Amino acid sequence: YRPVMPETARAAFIAAIEFVDYVIIFHEPRVTKVISALRPGVFVKGSDRTLSTMNQEEKELILGYGGKIRFADSYREFSSTALIRQIQALPPPKVQ
Repeated sequence: YRPVMPETARAAFIAAIEFVDYVIIFHEPRVTKVISALRPGVFVKGSDRTLSTMNQEEKELILGYGGKIRFADSYREFSSTALIRQIQALPPPKVQ
């Protein structure tokens, strides 16, 4: 049942970061078409990825035109995993 946070909320959170120019919500499994069209100077992935674990086609495309790839730190307050763990840690409801 992931993601727990709606995509519009996640997009708004990212868009609020001062140095972010654009946030795009896409529904394809890969963003190669978006990358090809926009050719971002800096492409940011989540901290759960690395150069070796990210999509290699995306990586080669970005590096091929001289773009940079960076990995953002996770924000715990917006972490689906942390939210799920908090819910699981709640005591069971009292049944009367």
